[in-house]
Amino acid sequence: MTGKKIIYKNDLSIAENARKNKCSEATIRRYIRLNNIDRKYDELYLKYKTVKELQAKHPEYTVYRIAKITGYSNATVKKYMAMDELYAKTCSDKLSTFDTSQKAAVVSSISKSQDEILSNILKLHVPSLEFDCDLTYSLGVFYRSLTPPQHRYDKFPIAEGVRSLEDAYLLPDGCFGSVVVDLPFIIKSSEKDKEFSKVVQRFQCFTSKQELIDTNKEMLSLSYRLLKSGGILVMKLQNTNYAGQQIWTHYIVQEYAQQIGFELVDEFILEGKSRLLYENGVVQHHARKYHSYFLVFKKKRRRKFNRTPLKPQP
Repeated sequence: MTGKKIIYKNDLSIAENARKNKCSEATIRRYIRLNNIDRKYDELYLKYKTVKELQAKHPEYTVYRIAKITGYSNATVKKYMAMDELYAKTCSDKLSTFDTSQKAAVVSSISKSQDEILSNILKLHVPSLEFDCDLTYSLGVFYRSLTPPQHRYDKFPIAEGVRSLEDAYLLPDGCFGSVVVDLPFIIKSSEKDKEFSKVVQRFQCFTSKQELIDTNKEMLSLSYRLLKSGGILVMKLQNTNYAGQQIWTHYIVQEYAQQIGFELVDEFILEGKSRLLYENGVVQHHARKYHSYFLVFKKKRRRKFNRTPLKPQP
């Protein structure tokens, strides 16, 4: 399912919502998760509301009769009939779709969870709630709690169903609504450096500063061509140090992206949980980078020019 807006009804089950929206139950569950809906609380509230409405409309009804009408147990009906209001706590990070007094959940720009950041990007910027394409898929770690993109590429494909990045260059212009890019950020110029780097043992690396810059620019250009007008590019970046020099990759990327026609519409900061960058015997000259960025770019829509011919000058 792509692009269709979900109309979620809080008084329907997940299966009923799926049938109404003509989509899968997984799509409804993903919608509930991305919108922080407290489904458990709402199910309790719906039972409470049903019992109280029947009780108010038919005060002569017994517990047994209401239980028979609703399908709830006698104990459940008796409990709700005795309540003046529902005494059930909502989750602190979730919202009830019945309680309209609750404020909307605030999306924070800083998180320790990559899954949370990606979910928030989908919620805010990708109407289909799924990414179309990943040009640096690797093992697909981004998508542990999300639906993987249908189109998956990598320079060195290692996962099943991932195609060579060279194939992406053959795709037509404007074929995707959203693209994800996550390039390496480490530079190691010698085999000895690579051997002793824990990061390089887990991820790929660049051999020079210029290669890092050129590759980021190349992926920006490719993404721009593949995106539809108004399409979204999500790019994960981390600044780095090399040969005693700071390399501000996220500034370089922002500047070039704007030059070729992207607009920066959002920025998220991921705080690192682990400390992979520490290496014994290295003298520290700069603050170590324990955070990375998720930059959200939008491909600018083409401007419509006024084609009315100019009046001849007298």
